[in-house]
Amino acid sequence: MLITFGGYAPPVVGPPAATPTRAGAELMALCTGGALAERGHQVAVLTDSQSHLIPPLVPWPVDGGDPPWTPDVVHAFDLAKPSTVQSGLDVARQFGTPFVLTPSSARKVWPDPSFGDAACVSADLVLGLTPSEVDALALPDRSSARLVGIGPSLAATADPETFRRKLPSDGPVVLFLGRRSPLKGLDVLRLAAPLVWRAIPEAIFAVAGPSWEGDDGGTAPDDPRFVDLGEVDVGAKTDAIAGSTVLCLPTRADVFPLVFVEAWTLGRPVISGDYPGVADVVRAGVDGLICDVRPEAVAEAIIELLSDPARCRRFGAAGRARAERELTWAVVAEAVESCYREVVGVGIL
Repeated sequence: MLITFGGYAPPVVGPPAATPTRAGAELMALCTGGALAERGHQVAVLTDSQSHLIPPLVPWPVDGGDPPWTPDVVHAFDLAKPSTVQSGLDVARQFGTPFVLTPSSARKVWPDPSFGDAACVSADLVLGLTPSEVDALALPDRSSARLVGIGPSLAATADPETFRRKLPSDGPVVLFLGRRSPLKGLDVLRLAAPLVWRAIPEAIFAVAGPSWEGDDGGTAPDDPRFVDLGEVDVGAKTDAIAGSTVLCLPTRADVFPLVFVEAWTLGRPVISGDYPGVADVVRAGVDGLICDVRPEAVAEAIIELLSDPARCRRFGAAGRARAERELTWAVVAEAVESCYREVVGVGIL
């Protein structure tokens, strides 16, 4: 099988990470491919990403060279990067093989919605992450859509104390982990921090993640309790989540943030912005809170959780149980493999 996905530009601010930062859609494609390879499939990857491929994934030639094999199925990820989706369509048409599409990104960030709509209609199957995402797609009906999940991208071990040593005190930690885009709500979190400090002065805010847009969402508070970790690699990311009290991503547009799965996997509750479809992702009052994307609302949600450590622990435990049950790459690979069989045939896969 062939998997295609687009790469994101290298970061323009902050210290470099030990390895290139991968966007959620990149990780989704790579982790899906890796999990399928573990199930015995041959998986090639066509991408312009700087991400390094991990064997047994092999590169597909992008310059017209000889491909390693004829794919039984072509699976494209991420309509925020239409050029590699088009490349996947081209290969599928070249070999006469089924084309499967995972849109990955919220429609709001698609650079070419008309192309995205056409790609969804052209696909033999569209794999969505939530019912709300599928409902918003331009499909003639839902018979060509299936739901699959996502899993985490974490280091094998976590060392929360390494993360904690970077902070000015041992107070509760609110972690923002994601792309420094206004859509992700970092601008609102920066404005919410002083409101939180009025009620919980010992609270620490930690921010980590790259900026591909060149706009990192405003100016941070001039306060030692607001710590910018820059861009981090997977090990530092894992340590930060494990060492935090709550993960806060007041996002304005998303489908299913991978970082929520990672927080739940490590037993941490989440606070999300109230974007379209969020109720399919965060179980409000069970594994996290959903709030309006306004400084006052974000601050209120943070104060609500930091003021009740027992509730934080309950939310984290509920998220961990859900992640272990539903949100692993082994579960995803099994579901995706079943979808491939629908379009390829049981006898081939």
